[in-house]
Amino acid sequence: DMSSKLNTMWSGKRKKRSTNCKTPNKKAKVTEHVKVPKTPVKDRLVKAVVSTSTTKKCGFCKLSRPPELALLGTSELYSMADIFIHYFCILFSTEGIQEGGDDDGLLGFLLPSVRSELARGKTLTCSFCKKTGATITCKARGCKTSFHFPCGAKSGCLYQFTGSYTSYCPNHRATQDRNKNNISTDLDCVVCFEPVPKLVTSPDRLACPGCGRNFHSPCLQRMALASGSQCFKCPHCNNSDKFLACMRMTGVYVPDKDADWEGEENSSFYNYGDLYRQAKKCSAPACTAGDREEHKLGTKWEIILCDFCGLNGVHIECEGLDVHKSDFSCLNCKEAGQNAG
Repeated sequence: DMSSKLNTMWSGKRKKRSTNCKTPNKKAKVTEHVKVPKTPVKDRLVKAVVSTSTTKKCGFCKLSRPPELALLGTSELYSMADIFIHYFCILFSTEGIQEGGDDDGLLGFLLPSVRSELARGKTLTCSFCKKTGATITCKARGCKTSFHFPCGAKSGCLYQFTGSYTSYCPNHRATQDRNKNNISTDLDCVVCFEPVPKLVTSPDRLACPGCGRNFHSPCLQRMALASGSQCFKCPHCNNSDKFLACMRMTGVYVPDKDADWEGEENSSFYNYGDLYRQAKKCSAPACTAGDREEHKLGTKWEIILCDFCGLNGVHIECEGLDVHKSDFSCLNCKEAGQNAG
């Protein structure tokens, strides 16, 4: 469904506007407001639609459905009037402006703005493939490296999926800011259990800002596409907010959606509907809450179900659990484990 796909991509993708001067001015403030001419109503009414053509190519990157976009779960080619573009190609385009709302153009990018960027791209050559249409420029001061989104992804550029959606070439991409006292010596990726590169600053090695455990960048990207922002958290320490913000800054695209396994199309297999309707009750011998059925997510009064049976539960406070790593096994399962041993 076109509308649901656009809404999923739109949420959280509002591009913060920065100053774009025709003449270089190193003293310009990036927070300076830019006056944008009003867009004619007829152009605002032109909406993007998913193209089914197998021959049309993006006006920016000159590709149809490149694998670099497929790895991000969104390789659709969109048509607007007589032009064809990829969403990420215009989102990261340095001077692309979102003038509209979520129902206008392509998620806020109106036809005149897209045409303007395509015209600007005719004079910009990609540093990697040497073709025109390279409207993405490295954010580093003084760097004039321009590139297409797929070319940059393939060549090691950094795309920050938050804020102004800025980009950095391989020579200027920042490494993950880490606490020197929180660098894990365990080199096994938490997702695939294979070793990560030994070099801490390797772009293929990322770490949780909470526990410091390591991940392969591709492993995190696959995990992000499946879990969505609603369930994206460190598998080791359960850190979510810092983990999400950090990974978006270091080049991981996390779509704003529920996890794939919680979708209606999977509900009959996973029975998530039944889990949501499940009555939760604290089974601690001395429950300190006012009500054993009190359940408040994200607080010490959240009820955590047993990791093994999923039936018996306790309040985090009543069992003295760690709110960031709330593992719990009930008395029945502990006894069963002891008897089995």
